[in-house]
Amino acid sequence: MALSLAACGSSSDPATDLSSQAIDGYLVASEVYCDDIRSEITPITGAAGQFSCPAGSSISKVVNGYDVGTDAAATTGDVPFTGVLKAPSDQPFTTPLTTMAVAMVEANPDLVLDAESYQQAQMTLAEVLNINIDDLSANPVMNLEAAKGNAQVHQLVSAFSPDSGSYEGVTAALALVITEQNGQGSFDLANGSADIMARINQTLASSSTPSLALSPENLIQKTTSVAIAAQSIDEAQTPGRVSQESVKALLDQAPVTIDRSASVVLKNGRDNIGETLSLVDFEDVSRVGGLYTAQLNAGLTRVEYSNAVFQINQDINNARVKFAFEVKSVRTGDPRSITITSDDVVVSAFQGDSSSLRVTMAKGDSTFDFVGTDANGTVTTAVVEAKGETLETDNSAFTIDLDKINRQLSDLDFQDILAESGNFRVTLVISGLRFNERDGNVTASAEQFSVETSGGTLSGDGFQGYVSVIR
Repeated sequence: MALSLAACGSSSDPATDLSSQAIDGYLVASEVYCDDIRSEITPITGAAGQFSCPAGSSISKVVNGYDVGTDAAATTGDVPFTGVLKAPSDQPFTTPLTTMAVAMVEANPDLVLDAESYQQAQMTLAEVLNINIDDLSANPVMNLEAAKGNAQVHQLVSAFSPDSGSYEGVTAALALVITEQNGQGSFDLANGSADIMARINQTLASSSTPSLALSPENLIQKTTSVAIAAQSIDEAQTPGRVSQESVKALLDQAPVTIDRSASVVLKNGRDNIGETLSLVDFEDVSRVGGLYTAQLNAGLTRVEYSNAVFQINQDINNARVKFAFEVKSVRTGDPRSITITSDDVVVSAFQGDSSSLRVTMAKGDSTFDFVGTDANGTVTTAVVEAKGETLETDNSAFTIDLDKINRQLSDLDFQDILAESGNFRVTLVISGLRFNERDGNVTASAEQFSVETSGGTLSGDGFQGYVSVIR
């Protein structure tokens, strides 16, 4: 189990590349990093979570993606995985348990990750979590005990981490808790989650990232949810059932619930008068007389999503997300479109208070990547300064200001694509924060959408609506 510390920038050789599978259930479309460098061999995980790093790599890391359970053929899904998994690059599986073993080594400043330190971490992990060491390294899709252990650990970490950015910090806290428990008996993952979560919370509160600690009310709520999930996972009789119970619990516990009965406001530039309609009406693809339900007579300049759309189930502290917004003509032969994207967006909110939602840029000099195509088919790409204006949030709405974007692009001689009549599809995508949707007592995955960006395709939770501009 030798681990080489050579850098990940070496050329690829299929005969010596290090192959692995990312598994909670199988994780597909996850970003792949080799020693923190994006993999050139497999930038994203494929079917069955397959990916590779060049020979000589030390650490493999996968970020976000979709959990497709035991479906080995799927390459996309509708259940987002919001997390970060790691393993030594020569390991055949990259899972929550391999991630925990790596974190335990990384938590000790006197250790470097090599075969000996990783094996010792595995032995401690097996002892404290009362998992057979062979099961610890097994394929969770094929091995029931491995499936249970990985799912229960992932539930513990996810309870504290609404977004992928906080996942590593919580993993490090749990690694410290496990290390401190070594020699003092084992944890009961099925029945002792409350004690483990209390210790994680205490560790986070005294760490360099105390904002990850849950409030007392939040901790009680999350402890109850995780305890129920842990029992359901423990009672499962197959790895497939474990995956189903784990996914169901994570959906139920999503930090944000989308309420599609809430409203969207579309505003025009002539008199700032807008049209208010429900998300259901906004997303209706049907047309009457060639026009959508949403109609504006002087162009579309602002899209406002009511804060009531977002029900906040957990405190969210500066969650870093990827954001994309697209307006695209749906008429055949009409190439008009604009797309803005950024991975510099942060989300904050307080549990139970939709009005507290804030979507802002991470720093004062944050930028958007812009891609626009005008009526003549001319494509313009640019990096646009956000200036704190493009995204706005107050106590009532989250707003994308297209008018300000157009003004910023005027120096590029880019024509306003909404200056002429047309039917347009409007898409908002947020990736990296867990959402669900609720209809009555039924909880389901939030609807997934994709936007083509300058760097590829960004998929995630969001909204897609349709508007007719009449000029």
